[in-house]
Amino acid sequence: METKEFSFFLDGMDFKAQEGKAHMFRGYLSTSTLDLVNDVVTKECMEDMLSQIRSGVNGFAPSIKGSEQHDVVLEKNPMKIPISRITNANVNDKGLFIEGEFNEDHPDFNRYWAMATKGFLDGLSIEYIAKDVKYDGDVRYLKKVQLTGYGHAPRPVNKECVAEIFVKSMDAFPKLLNEVNILTEPIIEPKVEVKEEVVVSPVPESVTPEPVEPEPVEPEPEIEEVKAKVLTETEIKAIVKEALKDYEPALKSLVQPQESVEEVKAQPITTLSGLAAKMLGG
Repeated sequence: METKEFSFFLDGMDFKAQEGKAHMFRGYLSTSTLDLVNDVVTKECMEDMLSQIRSGVNGFAPSIKGSEQHDVVLEKNPMKIPISRITNANVNDKGLFIEGEFNEDHPDFNRYWAMATKGFLDGLSIEYIAKDVKYDGDVRYLKKVQLTGYGHAPRPVNKECVAEIFVKSMDAFPKLLNEVNILTEPIIEPKVEVKEEVVVSPVPESVTPEPVEPEPVEPEPEIEEVKAKVLTETEIKAIVKEALKDYEPALKSLVQPQESVEEVKAQPITTLSGLAAKMLGG
């Protein structure tokens, strides 16, 4: 079954919630590091413990269960209710890695779960009966053991055996989770396609242009009217005489001394001197 994992922080604790089930833990149950009591678990021993764990997980043998601070061993009471059990395990280059489930029906569940999540009960330690060991000075090498269980300890003898505590159910802390905004998956709003409205302009009806009347053209004046507008010679003389009144002295100077006034008057008015004589002589 595919699971989804989510992380959030609250009051300094890192909770991890997974869709599925239960309050979980995972970490190294054993490594080949020298522990505080001078024991070294060999790779051969860890492989054998893995076989025993898988037999219990698969139902071929009693499952390997956990106790609080080895109370089963210390009190010599195998009937004590376990606080957890192993659900999966594997051996890698570092050691025996396990994953397990806490017993939510245990009467003291709230107490030990609180201690585990706050880091007071996050260590893991094996419970066993030694079957094959080897000594090298003060160091004891465990080559084969009968794994009877494990304990959740505040001070594990192997400093590398520290469990990660997480939740594998969104219902594990209903009140707690409801107070925290947990985004499980990004919300993708449906994409709405907006179609532009096409406005079709109506085809204008054909308009018959109004007839343009030509501007009226004034008729050309008749010949008789033109003739009537022609000035007579007497009218012309009067107009010219009036216009040249200020220039009379200059005009007199144009008359040659050898010419008599009568001669000048006799000249046609087409000459400048004749025009002057006629104007001066009246």
